[in-house]
This record gives sequence, C-alpha cells and structure tokens, in this order.
Amino acid sequence: MNDPKRATSLFDRLVRNTNASEIEFNGMQTMSLIDSGAMVTTVSQAFFEQLVPKPV
Repeated sequence: MNDPKRATSLFDRLVRNTNASEIEFNGMQTMSLIDSGAMVTTVSQAFFEQLVPKPV
C-alpha cells in the first residue's frame, strides 16, 4: 500500500470529473451538478435573484 504509483492509480479510479452539465433553467443557461441521489436541490442566492418569476 506504500507504492505511490498504486495510490495514484486508486485515486484516479475513485475520483473522476464532476457530473456537471450546462442546462437551461427558466430560460437561463447555467452549469449544474447532476446528482440523481440528492435529497435536496439548491441554487445560489445570486442565481435565485435573477429568476423571473420567482418560484414559490
């Protein structure tokens, strides 16, 4: 387990690029993290303030 080459290989296998995609939300283009197992959906305050009409 002290082999740096093996540790890097394990890291490379476990850590991948994020599952992000460009989406259109209420007419606005933005980047989004796609997480099908998430229990909540969040947006930044700045993004929320740009939404017209505001979600309830």
